Amino acid sequence: MKPYLALPALLFHATACYACPPVDPSPEATARSERKYRDAIISSVGIAYGVVQRPITSDSRKRPGIFRVIHSYKGALAVGMNVPVRQNLSGYCILNLGRPVVTEKDWYGVGLISKFEPNNELYFRPIDKSEFDRLVQEGLIESAKVVRDRQASTRQP
Repeated sequence: MKPYLALPALLFHATACYACPPVDPSPEATARSERKYRDAIISSVGIAYGVVQRPITSDSRKRPGIFRVIHSYKGALAVGMNVPVRQNLSGYCILNLGRPVVTEKDWYGVGLISKFEPNNELYFRPIDKSEFDRLVQEGLIESAKVVRDRQASTRQP
């Protein structure tokens, strides 16, 4: 390798190594992370199952994606509501090399919808099955089955 190319390559490689720092395993850091996570769930606009009607991207130059709510687990998201959202990068490595993160059209699943200042836009983050199960277990949301069973038990014959 030519010497004038070696230094920039080495610097970029070293920077990439530090882009996604390891998680601090200390009990204090774990507790702080858990509090931050619970606060994000509690203060969110909502958690809903739905379908992506227009691709949701992190690219702010494009128009917001559309997430249509099929079932709301938490918040003021009504069934049938079309929510304009952008992709939230907060669960992703900072070293994304400028590529937008996209949730494709016709994707079905559960998503967390949050509002961030100062632009007041809504942001979307997909929730996988293990995270969903954790939210139900911790009592932060109720599963659709629990709600359906409760409604069935309160109906008059």
